[in-house]
Amino acid sequence: MTRHFVCFYGSTRITNGGNRNQIISFEGVDKNLELSEYGEKCLEAQNSEGYFFGETGTLYPKENITIVPFRYHWCTEEREDIILKHLEDVIDANEKYIKSESIGLPLMMLKSATQEGYNLLGKGNDLSFVREREMKFQRKWCCFGHYYLYLLKKALYNKDYKANGVTVGEKRGNLINKAFRKADGTKVIIHADAGL
Repeated sequence: MTRHFVCFYGSTRITNGGNRNQIISFEGVDKNLELSEYGEKCLEAQNSEGYFFGETGTLYPKENITIVPFRYHWCTEEREDIILKHLEDVIDANEKYIKSESIGLPLMMLKSATQEGYNLLGKGNDLSFVREREMKFQRKWCCFGHYYLYLLKKALYNKDYKANGVTVGEKRGNLINKAFRKADGTKVIIHADAGL
């Protein structure tokens, strides 16, 4: 069976000089230079209006890997539209190019890689509206992995995929080798485990 793997790329590591961009895969932080260079292009991509919203990119046919850009402020500023577009692009890449029976998203690794940044939300920023926005995100979400899981369910629904026992808008409930189907019979198995 062909497998389609997703990697996240973005400012997941907090350092004294600012954030450091990294590739997050099922193995954790990936040191693959080629993936990092491609991830940087995806993260820094501009939309037609010139905004840096990033874009999803696939390495197919060389590899069945799709890079999804990540930025903390897309989450804390409630920019669901940006993240949903990226996740929907993963589904599109699978349908049009990779044609895999399964897609794996390393949400537990994203959770782990961003835990330090999550713990710093609401601290260290002099702007009270930014602090409040970050604390609001923290009150609503236990981690970035579960936020992405929640949005993945929405993206699948937006692309007409349904699964027994999966409800759009659910905050909990990992997708561990869960089969999703479209009305036309198209099927994809999703592995997206964000942990507890």
